[in-house]
Amino acid sequence: MKFKIPKNVLVNVLSQLNGFGEKKDASHITSHILLEVNQTGVWFHASNHLSGIKMFAPATVEAMGDTTVNYALFSNAINKLGEFISIELQKDTVIVKSGSSRLKFNTFDADSFPQFRPVKAEETAIDRGVILNARLVSFSADTNNPKKCMDGVHLGKYIAASDTRMMSLVKNNGAAYDIILPKASLSKIANFQESYFYTDGTNIVSKSANHFMYFRLISDKYPNVERIMREHFKHSVVLDKSKLKKSLDLCAVAWHEVFLKFNDGEVELVSADTERSINTSFELRCDFELTVCLNIGFLQQFISNTTGNEFTMKIEDENLAVCCESGTLSSYMQVVIV
Repeated sequence: MKFKIPKNVLVNVLSQLNGFGEKKDASHITSHILLEVNQTGVWFHASNHLSGIKMFAPATVEAMGDTTVNYALFSNAINKLGEFISIELQKDTVIVKSGSSRLKFNTFDADSFPQFRPVKAEETAIDRGVILNARLVSFSADTNNPKKCMDGVHLGKYIAASDTRMMSLVKNNGAAYDIILPKASLSKIANFQESYFYTDGTNIVSKSANHFMYFRLISDKYPNVERIMREHFKHSVVLDKSKLKKSLDLCAVAWHEVFLKFNDGEVELVSADTERSINTSFELRCDFELTVCLNIGFLQQFISNTTGNEFTMKIEDENLAVCCESGTLSSYMQVVIV
């Protein structure tokens, strides 16, 4: 096995592989990547059994073959080499050359590298718009929640994500797949513009002519999001995102929760910590008087994940969840009872 490849091409491919392999235990084969060299270039594979990726890069091939190399050591070394790189397998050692530099890396048996094997022969296609909406709501998923389903985004009648205190959703106008995509998968697969997405019932897969990526679906039952949703609210107010963000950033200096005091023609924001009180206000169109206490982080996440200059906040009373809406996105936030 021997080939030559430009550094910028190799660095770009290696960056796509980041996060898929084993990082702590260098003795495990999943800490390595697989290099599979054919006549036109190289397929680079990375896997941790539950997820995996392979990326193709064109290269000048002198000899075909395959081998493995430790990802962390290999990628760190490549970043420090020159513009053109030569990679060759000599017995059980990978030799990397660039200019006057010569590096050696140990290998594992390439045949023992884990490969993706579909559970079912049939494929259920997933529209790219569904994937993008899943990424849109994924900020509400909680990767540290003991409930497995909260670690992902559910594709059902609604595309929804929740950490039990905040739920974000978009109406799904397509097929209801009833699957849960892991949050980590969405930041990866949505980046590929020309991809075909599908599920085999156990994995979510993204593929094109130059890449193949899969993630194991979360096997759990997702709660009924319609039990939390409301069609009608007593109060509705349009908020300027820029003004609210500045006010929230100020109040966050004192505490992570804030009182929103709606009065005729304005809203006053007061930090919920009485020992370090900060208050600020701005004008708006408001014809009701009501105070709700909300988590500042939830509001900041919603604002940062939406477009436009304004959004609508719908409120029933000071004890029930409020709903923030922007375009097709709705986020339900539990109020803080104080």
